[in-house]
Amino acid sequence: ANLADNILTANGHLYMTSNGSSKEIPFSEEAWLRANDNIAFAGNISIPASFAFSFKQGTNNLINYNSTLTNLRLGPSGNATLSGSGDITIGTNAAPNLTTASSIVAIGNSANLNLTTGSGTIGVGAFTNAFTTTGINVAMGNNANQFSSGTGNTAIGSSSLAGNVSFPFNNSTALGHSAGSGNRGDNNTYLGSTAGFGQNITGANNLMIGFNAGMPSVSLSNFMNLKNV
Repeated sequence: ANLADNILTANGHLYMTSNGSSKEIPFSEEAWLRANDNIAFAGNISIPASFAFSFKQGTNNLINYNSTLTNLRLGPSGNATLSGSGDITIGTNAAPNLTTASSIVAIGNSANLNLTTGSGTIGVGAFTNAFTTTGINVAMGNNANQFSSGTGNTAIGSSSLAGNVSFPFNNSTALGHSAGSGNRGDNNTYLGSTAGFGQNITGANNLMIGFNAGMPSVSLSNFMNLKNV
């Protein structure tokens, strides 16, 4: 028999019925319902202003929502004891180490993997911002800003600003596939597919625009390359 045949409401309370007997599901605690059971809803469900609920399959979280902290977790992601607010985590191991971080978006396998604190970091794509623990970074595309532990970086495109764990650069921007993938310096900007690709640039305040635009020396600073212009 199914664990839960259906869910009904009566007098503002939520009940789970199974094999003809009913049991109230208290909203003072999270209601855990097995995802492999057939669950049907009947009637109107009245939900209190403050509540939390989860759907789980075994020990794996499928859906978790906390109305007080306004955090949403889909899939085995996020941290059930998180005290931050306004976070959205979707995907296996998406932002599993959050503690007080707020306004975080992590979508994709291991997105924001090591992030714990801070506010406003966005990772969309597998392993985006994977080595970032705090600060504010925006990464979109698989492996974007993957190894950087700095802050203030924006990486859009797969493997853009992929970085190196030994060089926590800050305030750099890359737009395009693998743009700035070897960046190690601060305040560098790469615009175009593979701009700066294959160069471990340690200089700062550089601008590279165009497909495969690069630097004559990786240690230069305050340099601009407008390739194919």
